[in-house]
Amino acid sequence: MNLIPWDELREFDPAYWNETGSCILQKCAKELGVEEKNLTEIKAFKDKNNAAAGFIFCAGDRYRYFYETQGMEKDE
Repeated sequence: MNLIPWDELREFDPAYWNETGSCILQKCAKELGVEEKNLTEIKAFKDKNNAAAGFIFCAGDRYRYFYETQGMEKDE
């Protein structure tokens, strides 16, 4: 299954710039005090067992969101 990166989806359908429909991205934007359109370069990452673990994104700085803890941290 091929997943379309958010940035490519936004190019295809500009409606995704302001509202992705993702409650996770909405939460990240709210916690950072930005609009969803400011979350860019969204890329998934996997854990050591090759299972989906979260995603990396930019919002000025680079961040990691972890599915297991439902939290994010600044990516150094």
